[in-house]
Amino acid sequence: MHGIALRHDFQQSPVGSLAGRGVQQAQAQAPRSLGRVLSDVGRGIQGLASRALNAVTPHGVRADSKFRAGLKETGAQVGELLGALSHGKGHQVDGAAAQRVLRGLGAAAEPLTSRGLPYGKAIEQRAAVHLANMTPAQRQALHTGLAMAQNSALKDDPTLAAVRRAMEQRAVEQGVPALQQGLDLAIAMVAQEAQDKGVTGRAFDELYNTAREVLTAQGFGGLPASELKHLQRALVLQALDQRLDTDDMPSFIATATLINQLPSRELHALMHEERTLAGADIFNAPTAVMGAIGRRADVLEQQLGASLGALLARSSPAEDDPAGILHAPQSFARDVADAGQALADLRQHCELHDMHFPPALAEAHARTLDHLERYLDNPTHLAQLPELSAGQLHGMQRGLQQIGVEAGQAEMTADAARRREAALDDHAQVLAPGLQALAHGHLPQALDALAGAQARADAALSVHMALGLKVEGADEIMDLRDRLIGHALGRLDDAALQALSARLHSPQAEALMDALGEAASALLSGGSSLQDVDEDAGRALYTRSTDLMLLRSQVDSQLQQRGLAAPPPAWAGELDAAQVIRAQYGVAMNPGGGVNVHAGRAGPAMQEAVQGNIEGMVARPDSLPRHAQFPQVSSAFMADLPRARYAITDAGGSRPLFDPQAPDRDGATRSAIAQLQQLAGGNDELVLLASRLAHQGSLAGLQEALLTPQGLLRLPDGTPGRLMGTERVDYGFASDGEGGLLLRVNYDVQDATHFLPAPRSASEGIGSPVELDAQRSNSQFNFTLHIGADLSVRVSEPVQYRYDAQRAA
Repeated sequence: MHGIALRHDFQQSPVGSLAGRGVQQAQAQAPRSLGRVLSDVGRGIQGLASRALNAVTPHGVRADSKFRAGLKETGAQVGELLGALSHGKGHQVDGAAAQRVLRGLGAAAEPLTSRGLPYGKAIEQRAAVHLANMTPAQRQALHTGLAMAQNSALKDDPTLAAVRRAMEQRAVEQGVPALQQGLDLAIAMVAQEAQDKGVTGRAFDELYNTAREVLTAQGFGGLPASELKHLQRALVLQALDQRLDTDDMPSFIATATLINQLPSRELHALMHEERTLAGADIFNAPTAVMGAIGRRADVLEQQLGASLGALLARSSPAEDDPAGILHAPQSFARDVADAGQALADLRQHCELHDMHFPPALAEAHARTLDHLERYLDNPTHLAQLPELSAGQLHGMQRGLQQIGVEAGQAEMTADAARRREAALDDHAQVLAPGLQALAHGHLPQALDALAGAQARADAALSVHMALGLKVEGADEIMDLRDRLIGHALGRLDDAALQALSARLHSPQAEALMDALGEAASALLSGGSSLQDVDEDAGRALYTRSTDLMLLRSQVDSQLQQRGLAAPPPAWAGELDAAQVIRAQYGVAMNPGGGVNVHAGRAGPAMQEAVQGNIEGMVARPDSLPRHAQFPQVSSAFMADLPRARYAITDAGGSRPLFDPQAPDRDGATRSAIAQLQQLAGGNDELVLLASRLAHQGSLAGLQEALLTPQGLLRLPDGTPGRLMGTERVDYGFASDGEGGLLLRVNYDVQDATHFLPAPRSASEGIGSPVELDAQRSNSQFNFTLHIGADLSVRVSEPVQYRYDAQRAA
């Protein structure tokens, strides 16, 4: 029989013909629901169902055709139930259909249950098959509808409970393997805990992110954040439990050690997590967590006892030692910080886990508190505070606060304020000449001063952070930059402040800020075709643009505070923003929207190309054989010796290593080799290796990188390539002071006459040469190699470059 869904009028006869086929009128079927689609999916994977059946039932039962028929019918009805329960975009829960299927499932599953397969297990298995063929969105719709059904009259329905177990079991099966890599990383971080306190806990936090991703993919993403967090933790506990349920003792110890290093709050959360997935019985992980809580208490008690003992052992000042316990202020500050943190950690641990604070330690704490209060009550005993770093001062003050000591707090707070003010003053001192220059229209000096002040701004940020500033994002840093600029502006007189306002509000200044931001964006966003540029180039442009905007905002604020009127915008003379950026930073926008960076440090691709070429040369010494007449050096070195320029730097200063015009060429060569041997301390292998690197082969990686679509050298229109002109290569040898050598390589192209465009793709050749203005076109590259006494070689100073390439008129 062939059904055709057509609107054909058969008149009064239920049979007829259509297109030569016999047809019969029949009642139209309703559109297929999501449940029916899922049911069809279930029916369509009969082979998969059979394999699952073969794996879970005895041979005798497998041969029972009624069992197989029951299995298929149960799977189909479970699929229809899942569809009826689903509640998502474009599909609502069909309660009536769900009730109907639930009433019939028992009878459908009777061939299974009568042969020993528990009803709940049968539903779980059939639901698992459907879940595996659903999308994350479909699983989430199912979970949403399932939760709605279980929160209504079907709260205790065993079929729905079995479906939920199937969903959760699938999440466990997918999640536990996914968490293994994160567990390995967290275990590896335990070894770094001594150098970076808290690193284990931070690595462990990443497990929750992975768990959330898995749970979302399995349909649980629609849960409220708090409920989802419980499921995440339950999944993490499953992974830990599996790791601990093993006869592999090293793996067991590593996992237990990880748990021992977790923060007290995390241990508390794991210990009190009551949520489980798929009704799993977790035993090993809670036992390990309980042991870690007890062990943590023991460790914290020992740490606090030792720290309080160290402070009590420091006597009060004697007649001949007025500094007393502060005669070594750094050590004292460390002991106070350690004691305060140990006390705070133990108190928190006891409060979280309902443990009693040890009476003996409470008594030791009281004696330490009294001892420090009496000593620090004398301000003269704090004369050594300036000897502490900002971090040590903050750590000591915080430690004293945790212990409960009030004496000395005012002095320490004042000293911290003095340090913060000094950091602001240092920045203002460097920035002041730039502000004056900008007020008088000297833009290059102003930009240089802003760049110079950046190091002082970074130092000020470090001081403020060491003294307790919490930097959790860009906002805190921007607030400090505002304070720094405002502090510097406070030193200007009214006339200079108004002159700054006039310039910074002018159209010329606005154009400059926009141009800086546009070039920075092209370099930092990855949208520029020029990929092999050091990211510092874009960062510097962005910082200067931000500096100018912050400066303008703070100038307005200062004018308001002083009650001064803002002058009309003005900038004497013209200001070509593009030319300023080109001259100041070597950066120019090209017509294609890209950026040409004419100077700076090369990016990662160039550095890797140079390093890779050098490593290849070292790995293939046979390709650079010894010279026949002068076997102390390579033949490649001897070939370049008369045509390149070689220099040597030693205690006598810098001088040429070889004179190609010397009448006695062999004598000059022997002298050059002797000088290298002396510089290398008589290490003949070192001299030979250096000679294998000090020739034009060391530039092969650089030359190759230039002829790529991402190359550094570009025509004004953005075309990449390299310059052709008068070439000069310089090699400079110097000692590294440790038995090795430094080799500086400098490659220049002067008076370039042509530009050789790079191939646009791997399948194309080099483009046609472009004629250049020789007087305005040149390039220079340099880098330094370190050749160790152990014959190791690395690029110790990265590739730096500068160039200009101007087409001929």
